[in-house]
Amino acid sequence: MKKICVLVLLIFTINLANAQWQQTNGPYGGMINCIAVNGNSIFAGTHYGVFLSLDNGNSWAAANIGMPSNTVIEAIAINGSNIFAGTSGNGIYFSNNNGSSWTAVNTGLTNLTIYSLAIKGDTIFAGAYNGGMYFSNNNGNNWTAINTGLPTNISVLSIAISGNYIFAGTYGAGIYLSTDNGNSWTSSSTGLTTIYVEAIVTNGSNIFAGSNNGVYMSTDYGSNWTLDTVGMGIKEIIALTINSGNIYAGTYADGMFVSTNNGASWAALNTGLTNTYIAALANSGSNVFAGTLGGVFLLSGGSNWLEKNTGLTNLDVNKLATDGTSIYAGASNGVYLTTNNGNSWGPKNNGLPVGAQINALAIKGNTIFVGNENGVFVSSNNGTNWLPTAFLGNVCSSLAVNDSNVFAGTLSGGVYLSTNNGGSWTAVNTGLSSLYIYSLAIKDSIILAGTYDGVFLSTNNGTSWSALTTGIPSNTNITALAINGNTIFAGTQGHGVYRSLDNGSTWSAINTGLTDSYINAFAISGNAIFAGTNLGGVFVSTNNGATWYQANFGLTVTYILSFTIIGDNIFAGTNSGGVWKGSIADLTESVKENSIDKITIFPNPAKNKLTIATKSNKEQKVEIVNLIGQTVYNCFGKDNITIDISAFANGVYILKLYSGNEIIVRKFVKE
Repeated sequence: MKKICVLVLLIFTINLANAQWQQTNGPYGGMINCIAVNGNSIFAGTHYGVFLSLDNGNSWAAANIGMPSNTVIEAIAINGSNIFAGTSGNGIYFSNNNGSSWTAVNTGLTNLTIYSLAIKGDTIFAGAYNGGMYFSNNNGNNWTAINTGLPTNISVLSIAISGNYIFAGTYGAGIYLSTDNGNSWTSSSTGLTTIYVEAIVTNGSNIFAGSNNGVYMSTDYGSNWTLDTVGMGIKEIIALTINSGNIYAGTYADGMFVSTNNGASWAALNTGLTNTYIAALANSGSNVFAGTLGGVFLLSGGSNWLEKNTGLTNLDVNKLATDGTSIYAGASNGVYLTTNNGNSWGPKNNGLPVGAQINALAIKGNTIFVGNENGVFVSSNNGTNWLPTAFLGNVCSSLAVNDSNVFAGTLSGGVYLSTNNGGSWTAVNTGLSSLYIYSLAIKDSIILAGTYDGVFLSTNNGTSWSALTTGIPSNTNITALAINGNTIFAGTQGHGVYRSLDNGSTWSAINTGLTDSYINAFAISGNAIFAGTNLGGVFVSTNNGATWYQANFGLTVTYILSFTIIGDNIFAGTNSGGVWKGSIADLTESVKENSIDKITIFPNPAKNKLTIATKSNKEQKVEIVNLIGQTVYNCFGKDNITIDISAFANGVYILKLYSGNEIIVRKFVKE
């Protein structure tokens, strides 16, 4: 017996050439909340952690080791080799190795949502949500509230420092100023006609403040303010920077403006921008980087913006659809298209609302429909242009097409039907007990609707619906539906997969082998059915759902939102990881070799020791993951592997055994 086990996160290298899954080249981009520069290193704070570029934004890689998964980064500040990241709900993280790893530094913080960070010498200032200001003078090891003079429970959105003057822009109380290192604060809002200040930047005694009605300027360290909107008008300003004497202002949905005369007048600067929601600005020498809802852009030559998103896998790909040759991805900020199996992706958002989150996709011949919070949009030219259909008055959550009929599921409005490509819509809800529609599926004359209260069936184009809930727990949220011949599969949130063999009259749970009961998507190819889950990645069954096997080899993002199939390949849209591609043959081959008796774990439940009998004389990797997706243990071993779990918290864990090209998954309970 050979065993090498350590209670740490090990670096495990896999042969990606033999992996079941390969990440496609995008789509890239997504929401950028903040940008910071340290020499040749550029850091971007996103809704899914920190990304780092070492080549002027030409390529990006995630830099999140030590942070919880999907950490929202609100602010980044840098002091020499020390980097601080303020998060939404997780406090402040610290790195002293250029983002290679992070450590939480929250001692003294009572509010863990940090909107702003700034550094003066060795002192770090942090602006909190409903918590005012904090400071630390020991690299974040300890934090102290410094709120004397600030309104109670104020949110500090921005901080700027000019010499001994520290400015705090707040949500609801204008600007406050401290001249004694934050020990006391006084209002500095004379001349402001707003109380919402989202960005501040300083240039000596000249201070510029971005607000919900434009840019204000002070020439006397904040004693007086004047509104400068010539050439800009009334715009919400959420980002500011000064570079080479020019002032750049990023707006909420109205793009970028620049002033070359100290704010006296402004001009639009949007050439090359494909997204006009500008949330962050930062300087790297003479370069200006902009963080948008569509990723990162670099100002080139002072007049044009270049997209710099390669590797920035910061998008939720909620839906995928194909016309047989092209793949459309409905993402958290719009639509993307690939015509070469994911080798490259391009945005297709002309006519869609800026930053529209796409919840639904459907293709009918040469016509493409997308659904978002504004209703349904249609394109007849491969997504080059989009037109709104008749407004639904509700969030569109799902779409399905059948001949000339287009069905739209909404959140709280039920199902709508259009027979003229969206020219008009009619509510078709008779018989539905829930108007929250999360999924739709169609085969011939059968229309299925997955609701907050189970599955419903219509055989008359939605004129009437009947409940198909026998065997499904009441109030079950049906988030995925698939039809394969006479078999119907229903994916739920918390109850796994249900199957009906009699057109929905009765249902039975089919969860053998599933380690995640939250099902977001299905795809079917021949006798293989794929299920995409919240944390468990992809599961596949080749026996009509009787047993499931995890098929994640090579897949580093295991939150699966959507699928589509072209030929011999399946594509998976993920939460924050773009689109992945897998060979159906490879994914189903592992099922043939995987068997329920290939490993045995005992005792189960266990208190102190857990033994894994593997029936293999080859070295294998064992990984243990908790139910929120965090890897808590790794080891390598042969034959019988015994693990000390005495230090584990009580609860349910997922054990993964990597053996060759397959992954075997089991659950165990720590008592």
